[in-house]
Amino acid sequence: MGPAAPGGVRAVSAQQRRDELVRAGVPYLLEHGVADLTLRPFAAALGTSDRMLLYYFVDKDRLVDALLEAANEVLLAQLRDGRIDAPTPGGVVWSCWQMLADPAVADHVRLWQEVYLLGLREPGRYVEVLRRTSRPWEALVAGALSRAGVTRARAERLATIVLDATESLLLDARVTGEVDRVVAAVGELGRMVDAAGGSGQT
Repeated sequence: MGPAAPGGVRAVSAQQRRDELVRAGVPYLLEHGVADLTLRPFAAALGTSDRMLLYYFVDKDRLVDALLEAANEVLLAQLRDGRIDAPTPGGVVWSCWQMLADPAVADHVRLWQEVYLLGLREPGRYVEVLRRTSRPWEALVAGALSRAGVTRARAERLATIVLDATESLLLDARVTGEVDRVVAAVGELGRMVDAAGGSGQT
């Protein structure tokens, strides 16, 4: 048998317990965010201890990264299955906006906006986890653009523009409350992507 963890938990079940803690911790992360997350209150909410969290995750950064990746998977699972497909590239832009502006995913969007802003304050800290979690989104949007008639190479480049612009516009709308202005800008973005996607360039 493997070596025992603190409290008699066997190392052979460590990965399973780690996964359970991550799944249980995602709702806490969505409610409290990253900046204010400290180990003792987080552990207490999950019915464990900060000592056990460090046993399973080594340090807080690895714990947070695991939680962020799990939260990303939860959101992606809700938004796959062709939800953003549209007949035109501009329609894909509008579908992305509706998808991410949905109040049902507001906690998820707010979490990722927080992480990007924290990345400005702590250069390098979130680079790898943001790279890993952004790739499925880029693939999701690029696939929808490709099905709307954009060449694959161009769709991959446009996907970055669409996602970054949509996330910035969401932040604008939530901070300023000027939803009508922002929605009009989303329409302009859609027309720009229509023109770029149908230009015949690769």
